[in-house]
Amino acid sequence: MIFKGVLELTCGYASAAAVLASDSESCEVCSASRLRRDSARFLLWLCAALPVLFLQLALAVGASASEQPQDNGKPKRRPEVALRAQEPCKILIVGFNGALLWRNWRSSGIVRLRDRINTPEFPGACFQNFQPYYLPSAYRWVLRYFPKHGGRFTQEEIERGPKIIIVGHSLGGMSTLMLARRLGSRGIPVDLTVQVASFGFADNTVPSNVKNAANFYVHGALSLLTKKHVRVKDPSATHFYGNTLVRGFGHVSAPRAPQVSDLVIQTVGSMIAAQNPPTPGLQPADPTEH
Repeated sequence: MIFKGVLELTCGYASAAAVLASDSESCEVCSASRLRRDSARFLLWLCAALPVLFLQLALAVGASASEQPQDNGKPKRRPEVALRAQEPCKILIVGFNGALLWRNWRSSGIVRLRDRINTPEFPGACFQNFQPYYLPSAYRWVLRYFPKHGGRFTQEEIERGPKIIIVGHSLGGMSTLMLARRLGSRGIPVDLTVQVASFGFADNTVPSNVKNAANFYVHGALSLLTKKHVRVKDPSATHFYGNTLVRGFGHVSAPRAPQVSDLVIQTVGSMIAAQNPPTPGLQPADPTEH
């Protein structure tokens, strides 16, 4: 289990670095010197990050073992809340877990948020979560709801497409902004990005195709390398809720903070209300007409 996680993590970081190098918006000066500098920075960051992520994995395994439900002394498998396939998705919520937290770990705040939104309480909202190194899979999932052609989408195609929210924890915070940049290269706007204890090397600047953005950070030993000062590329295009300190939560538990879930749930609720305005009632008849 641990060997597989480390292998996937290493391959994922390498693919993330390749995507970053090919990303025209995140690479301000696409030159050989810039790529060499980014490669060296990536290697230094990876050496510093691995011990922290190993500690994160150890804490996650311990917490998972203590919270695993029991049935006659044996672990009981909890059913996963799946997407409502019979209902069209008008709002897409992409969630990125922490790097070494498995996709359906029930103590993950991302998973809890997914299971809360994928209910009849939020009609038309579809939440799918991914490991942060599965960025291409998340990108393909979003594009399934747009016309199949290359290049940028037209304004009409964008208006017919779904609204998009991206939320990411730890290394998933970097994947959040990388996915937003990839969508921006196709002309797709992102209504909200939420970074929680964001951890990476391409998660400092929110791209201009994001309409609203928020960054939540925590204090603690596991949060030494997380981003506490995220900024927006274009303040006139992006409303920034700010860099908010979440108290009473650690790096692993940060996505469970009420500030995080409230922001996402309130945004989804506002989108649903805007897409389904109330039907005007019948006006009472004027008695003077009789």
